[in-house]
Amino acid sequence: MDNIDTHPLNGLVESIRLHLIESRNTNLSQKNKMSYNNFIKIFKRILSRYKTNAFGSISQNTTDSLIEDIENTNPLMEREWLKQITLNLKTSLNQ
Repeated sequence: MDNIDTHPLNGLVESIRLHLIESRNTNLSQKNKMSYNNFIKIFKRILSRYKTNAFGSISQNTTDSLIEDIENTNPLMEREWLKQITLNLKTSLNQ
């Protein structure tokens, strides 16, 4: 990731967030909206950790607490994927 702040993922995540906030779509249940919002919050935290690690360093405790939050947040879509990319970050700390 050359410049994490301008990476296309940031724009996509923000688009999803704005759509959920501004959406009057009644086909999307409150539980699904909450699941998306929780996903976005945690995904942004993961991106922030990757950025911090790229330009400095983060502690194992930071990734451990993030994994714990992933496990305890409900509802949350793509829980296993979020956990896996966080574990990948944690593994990269050991190298």
